[in-house]
Amino acid sequence: MLPPEHTVSGRSSRQGSDTETQARINAIVADLVSRLRPSSRRIRRLLSREPTDLVVQSLAAAAQAETRWNRYVRIANMLGYLDNGPAQEVLKAQAARKDRLAVHAVRALGRMSGAEVEDTLWTLVGARRIAVRRAAAVALARRRTGRIVAPLCHHARRTRSGRPDRALVDALKSMGRARDLLAYLLTDDTIKAPERVQAIEDLEAMRSEFGRINAERILARDAEDPRCAWRRQARETLDLYRAKRTLLRPADRLDSDTLLRPAHGPDQTPSEMLLRPSETAGTPDTSPTEEGVIQGVLHRLRDLLDGF
Repeated sequence: MLPPEHTVSGRSSRQGSDTETQARINAIVADLVSRLRPSSRRIRRLLSREPTDLVVQSLAAAAQAETRWNRYVRIANMLGYLDNGPAQEVLKAQAARKDRLAVHAVRALGRMSGAEVEDTLWTLVGARRIAVRRAAAVALARRRTGRIVAPLCHHARRTRSGRPDRALVDALKSMGRARDLLAYLLTDDTIKAPERVQAIEDLEAMRSEFGRINAERILARDAEDPRCAWRRQARETLDLYRAKRTLLRPADRLDSDTLLRPAHGPDQTPSEMLLRPSETAGTPDTSPTEEGVIQGVLHRLRDLLDGF
């Protein structure tokens, strides 16, 4: 004898149960959308008792049909509260909307957790619409970690126009002053010293937005303070920061010889004017072959002159 769920009456009863469940969820979602002041806590409690896939399906349909921002925000926030894969996919699709409601989808997406959410937000940081970029950057900035500060500094500084990206700068400023950003960089063990130094250089390059930053003095103070919790990271970063500003540094290689810039301060001396370690400025490098050719020409000229 077949189990009840494999019989015709069993399948029909199960379909009827699913229909009733979907109708009940739709009623709860409609209550969330239509009320002037819905009790979000009560609605969350009711939806938490229902199948997750059906809840996401109902919220997705409501979000797609809604055009009023205040009602749309309630739907998006509820999807963000669910914090699961299907809800994330719905919000990713909603973030691609062409209207102003896309910003609210991005903000709700930022309330979710997980590496996949951060990857999606980084993709949205490169969006054309400045409102979407700002919402994604601010959502990332709420994480308040060095792994967020470093790439935000990179993207904020490197723009096609050559000017800092205002949306990303605002997100960085929401995390605090330049000194606070340095602290986030130093306290995050997931990033290495080269990334920290690059982020510091990006901050220094955006002086118009963050003011003058004496990063070397700040790093030296933290590296020497025995009570500083990130003393080791500060010392590593300071060593690399100073190494990148060494007065005498290797330049372009030519025939496997290392050429050096004169040690009179940082400059932009072109490669063809560089010196080898054994040379002094103003002394030409004449090879033995060239000297022989010159001597031969001089002897011929002398012989010709003697014939006259």
